[in-house]
Order: sequence, then C-alpha cells, then structure tokens
Amino acid sequence: MTPYAPHSPRFVYGTSVSALTQTANDNTTLISSASGRFSAAVTSLAAGTTYYYKAVLTVWDADKSRYVDVEGAVQSFTTVSQSYPSGTDGIRWMELPAFSSSDGEFHARDISNITQEYASVIGSKTRNYSFCWSDRYRVSVWVAYPMYADLNERNVTRKDNYAPDPLLDAARQPAASGYSGSYSRGHQIPSHDRLSSREANNSVFYMTNIAPQDQTFNGGLWGQLETKVSNWAGQCDTLYVVTGCVCAGSTRTTTSNGLTVTVPSKFYKALLRLKGGSYTACAFIYDHFTSQTKFDVEDAITVRALEQETGINFFANLPAMVGETKAEEIETTVTTW
Repeated sequence: MTPYAPHSPRFVYGTSVSALTQTANDNTTLISSASGRFSAAVTSLAAGTTYYYKAVLTVWDADKSRYVDVEGAVQSFTTVSQSYPSGTDGIRWMELPAFSSSDGEFHARDISNITQEYASVIGSKTRNYSFCWSDRYRVSVWVAYPMYADLNERNVTRKDNYAPDPLLDAARQPAASGYSGSYSRGHQIPSHDRLSSREANNSVFYMTNIAPQDQTFNGGLWGQLETKVSNWAGQCDTLYVVTGCVCAGSTRTTTSNGLTVTVPSKFYKALLRLKGGSYTACAFIYDHFTSQTKFDVEDAITVRALEQETGINFFANLPAMVGETKAEEIETTVTTW
C-alpha cells in the first residue's frame, strides 16, 4: 500500500439505519487519488427487504497524524420478492398500501436492472410497480411504485406502445385503442417516470396502468402534479408513490372492448420520501372534473387525511420500519419539498 494512501474501501449495511452492522469489502480496487469509485457484491440477502448502506473509506488525517474513516451518506435499496402472492402479506415494500382480496387483484411487475453496478448488488431484476386491478371498475384502483436514481434515468423516448397487460387476460381489459367518447388514456405511473429502458417505458403503457381521464385534467392540473412529483424524486434517495383513483360512487362510465369502464370521480397521489435515513410524507387528491387548472403545492394534505377519504391504509409497512409513534407523526404531518 502506498504510504498515507486511502485504503480499505467498503460498505456497511443492514436492515435498519441505526444498525449498519454488516460489511462488504472491495478487495480489488486500489484507491490512489482524491477521487474515484468502488463497488462490492453482497449475497444471501433476504427477499422483499429494504437494506440501508453507506460507503466507508479509511484516509490519512495529517492534522491528527493517524488514519480516520470517512463515511458517505446513507442510501437504500430493496431486494425483489422471490414470489408474488395473491395478497401483500409478507412483502415489505415501503410503497405498498394494506391490501385485501375484496379490493381487487394484487399483481407485481419486475424489471431488468439498468446498470451492472446495481445488478451486482441486488441481482438481475428489481421491482418496477405493483397494482390492484378491479374487474368491477375495469381499472387499477391504485398503482404503487418506487422512484430512485436508477429508475429515474432517461435513456429512451416515449413510444405510446399501448397494449393489454400480459399478467391479465386481455378480454378483462379495455382495448389498447382507448375509450369511447372524449376520454384520454391517462397514466397512473407517468411515461416520463419510466424512461430508463424500453422495457420500463413499455410497461407503463399496459392497460392496467391506464384509466379514462378528461384530457383537460390529464394535460393540465394532473400533468403539473406529475411533473412536480418527478422533480421531487430527483432530490431524494427514494420516493415511494401510490397513484390511484376513486371509483366508488362514480356516475360516469365509458366503454371499451365491449366492457363498461368506470370513469373515476377523483385521482390522488400519496408520497413517502426517504432521504438520509429520514421519512416525510404528503398527499394530493383532486376531483376529476374540477375547474382548477393550476397545480399549487399548498393543495397538499396529510396521508392520514387521504386515508380517511379513500378508506385505504397507505404505506402499511412504515410502522415496522420506524415504529408506530413515528409513523403516526409522519402520516399526520404535511411535508413538501
């Protein structure tokens, strides 16, 4: 080793921010300058589990005439589940709402990893998004998904490849050509939030991610909210998102593929932000046919308020991560970024 050169590049990791007790060493990289990069592979991780980690490098402190450890910021990743059950029990993905079979059908979709560096950590696949499909309404009542650096990359362009979702029989879904009347094919996960690969972008054009939307709403207020959420995702470690629609009580319908499709009366987003090991949250809900045309961050409400309006328990795995008291504080406080 070069005298006084940085050495012992490694990562410390664990399932809690306060207990990074495991170490993964990089034994192949020689650090000899003020900047550089290193990596390490880990194995035997639990499926469907969020891990926290940070980089550590030992450097020479000339003022103290000794070596000291320099640590990076805490980051996180979540391993894929080994199987996707009909419900979400046992899956600890942070974005998931509580689920019961009376809500609809739970489905989850994975995706090929974009970078080899990321694949070396969690394997060749990671989760893309989950959804709760309703045959009664012919839409997904919610779609839940994470947003982080790897998925936020913009490597391809939108292709409008609308198609039936291969996870469901095509006869159960609206036609890819769209709806009768003037309703547009509104995304729950926006196309611009899955441009990391062609596979990623194609996946959000499946009809299980689409709902009938008034184009004025889709291209106006709702589109502005989508842009704001994308911007927020670029400023944190992970943004967990649930996008959904309120169909119960709706009096509007359209048709497609010989099916009657409910036109949602409201659309919403629940947001849980992870940055530096800390969680904060907010939510938005809008009447589908509102006269409001401009997004205002002051429209934000608490996650708890959204739960009371929709009857859905959002971020059901948060208490297990931070404790019941802290989860209550997060979900009853409006924090925007």
